[in-house]
Amino acid sequence: MGEPMSTRRLRSENNRYVLRQGTVSRTLLLGTLLIGLLSTVETVPAGAQRGAPADSAIVPYPRSVPFCQQHVTGAPGNDGKAGPHINWSGYYSTDSQEAVVSHYMKALGSENHQKEDSASVWRFPQMNSERVLTVTTPKGSFPREGCKALPKAVRTIIIISMMTRPD
Repeated sequence: MGEPMSTRRLRSENNRYVLRQGTVSRTLLLGTLLIGLLSTVETVPAGAQRGAPADSAIVPYPRSVPFCQQHVTGAPGNDGKAGPHINWSGYYSTDSQEAVVSHYMKALGSENHQKEDSASVWRFPQMNSERVLTVTTPKGSFPREGCKALPKAVRTIIIISMMTRPD
């Protein structure tokens, strides 16, 4: 009981310790907020473009709805090693393809972007891609087999793929 009021600990009902409100708890709160703010600062590795997901997954478009998720294993290579593994997820949106592409242009930039027929495609990295984002129309080219039927109001399809290659 000789501790100052601001650092005295109280035992709660579930046997966890909590700090009584005071100087220490305000300092902890401010420290936590500062760490949270610093963790939202974007850092870009040397040589990478701003907005490109260096080691992170590509996130689905806001308000998009998942309609399919599959895993595909590629054929073994000529060297006998196992083929690549591809995990992909399909999402749909009632937003226009232009709105979805604009969103990803802002988020990912244009350096890794290519227009392919009716689709916009981002590849990370551009050569030997491991992460691919495809934004297309419901009439565009994308895997359909084994997926839920799409509602008639769908205007845009978003396919996010992740490939891992054996060593």
